[in-house]
Amino acid sequence: LVLPVLTLAIPLAGFLGQIMREALLDALDSPFALAARARGESEAGVRLRHALRHAAAPGIALSGWAFGFLISGAVVVEQIFARPGLGRTALAAVTSRDVPVIVGVVLVVAVIYIVLTAVTDLLARIVDPRLVDARTGPVPTAAPAPAGTAPVIDPAAAADAPAPAR
Repeated sequence: LVLPVLTLAIPLAGFLGQIMREALLDALDSPFALAARARGESEAGVRLRHALRHAAAPGIALSGWAFGFLISGAVVVEQIFARPGLGRTALAAVTSRDVPVIVGVVLVVAVIYIVLTAVTDLLARIVDPRLVDARTGPVPTAAPAPAGTAPVIDPAAAADAPAPAR
């Protein structure tokens, strides 16, 4: 059981580790980390209290996607190590043209994938509260213009736009 798990986990661990490392380095170079250091926090405190929260968001988002890799890799790993599982069942159903079993496997995998995607979205919102405001819902990307004011036009975008017909 150890070898199949390692076969599936090592490529994902390397990929997610690279993503987390890059995000952690970016977070440690950001202004909030500099401000925490200026307040006298230790380097471990800056990493644990401030940078790790920002660095975890990309890893959490990609971990839901990684489930698809695990399912597709499970078919091959179960065949190589002669382990019974969902992948082996799906392969046997495809080779014997057992449509109800194929539909059942696809349905189970789809439901698990949807649930895991929802869980990763919720975890990302818990880890990074900037993604949602409890009173108003998702944080808007741009503030709406105050009532009675003209919209601001970007000069660069206006230069690329065609002239209005008269």
